[in-house]
Amino acid sequence: MVSTTVAPSGTHWTETTSQGILAVVSTLEPPPSHDDLRAMLARHGRHVHRQPGGVRADLSRRDLKGLKLRNLQLREIKLSGASLVKATIASCDLSFADLFCCDLTQAVLTDSILHRADLRGARLRLANLRGADLSDTNLSAGRLQTVGKPEELLRTTLVGAKLDNANLQRAQLAGASMVGLKARSVDLAGADLSGVDLAFADLEGANLSGSRLDGASLVGAKLRDASLDGAQLTRTNLMGADLTGTRLRNANTSGSFVATRIEHLPKAFQDAYLQHLLWFHTEGRDGVRMVAHGIDLSGLDLTGLDLACADMSGANLSRATLIGARLLAANLTGARMIEADLRGGCFLGTDLSKADLTDANLEEADLSPLPLVNLATGESTGNSLPTNLAGAILRRALLTDANLTDAKLEGADLSGADLTGCLMPEREPA
Repeated sequence: MVSTTVAPSGTHWTETTSQGILAVVSTLEPPPSHDDLRAMLARHGRHVHRQPGGVRADLSRRDLKGLKLRNLQLREIKLSGASLVKATIASCDLSFADLFCCDLTQAVLTDSILHRADLRGARLRLANLRGADLSDTNLSAGRLQTVGKPEELLRTTLVGAKLDNANLQRAQLAGASMVGLKARSVDLAGADLSGVDLAFADLEGANLSGSRLDGASLVGAKLRDASLDGAQLTRTNLMGADLTGTRLRNANTSGSFVATRIEHLPKAFQDAYLQHLLWFHTEGRDGVRMVAHGIDLSGLDLTGLDLACADMSGANLSRATLIGARLLAANLTGARMIEADLRGGCFLGTDLSKADLTDANLEEADLSPLPLVNLATGESTGNSLPTNLAGAILRRALLTDANLTDAKLEGADLSGADLTGCLMPEREPA
């Protein structure tokens, strides 16, 4: 299926190299007609297969917003400087394609092959490349940029994509989702990976020297023989990551660098926990949600664990240490958490109804509602899931500076609790 959408032109581009601006390029050309595009792609197919009458398609600097292409042979196509904003080019072969400085903002490239494509300077903000093959692709900095700050690959979806040997030097990937990324020997030197989700990614032999990974998740990632020399790793979660042979010379691991160990925990729990992380980070496509009714983890150090959405109703967590643990939307109904250390824990939308939190330390814990988002669009639904403490026992609990905004507290026992600085639910007017 081929369809085009005519949009007003007028975007000015400037071609930039390490030597500076070379030339000002004209505004975007209008899109070809439906029939012309069909004929152009037919000739391109003959070009790819080296058949008579074949001509390489050149759509450089064309306005192709909203274009829809599926299951097509587009190998070697020229799209340099083109605008493919909100376009769909799914399950297509774009190997060796010229996408230099192409604007792919919010484009869908799922399951497409971009092996050795030239994506230098491409704008991929909010693009979806789930399952795409970008092995040996060049996504480095040199760019044809619009006036203003380029957004590059911000919040791009690269879940399960393949980027082996790709060049992403100094790429801007802040907030991108790369769960399960396959990127052996990828070059990410100097890249901005702040807040990126690289859980269970295969980064063996990768070059991450000088990169920014502040607040990133590398849970269960393979970093064997990777270089993180000079990298910024504050608040980075490396739980369960394979760091065999990893180089960390001059890396900044100050602040709340998270590398929580789980080796001391029961083997069955370790296995279930890693499966749960995989399940959560892949939105249920892989792994298995943790269902551990009545599990006994009393007295254990569970600092920093990510148990979001786990079902641990009736669990025994008395005297356990869960400082900074992430338990948002978890089911802890009827759990025993007597004298548990829950300081700074994240309990957004957690069900703690009828849980026993006697003498627990919930200092600076966040028990406010969990905002609900549409998984398909990432946009807020305007609804939220409140934390449920109905019928919970919080006798003598330390709730200093905790956030209980809009929490359900019907029937909760707060006798003797320290509520200094605690944000409490607003009472209904009489």
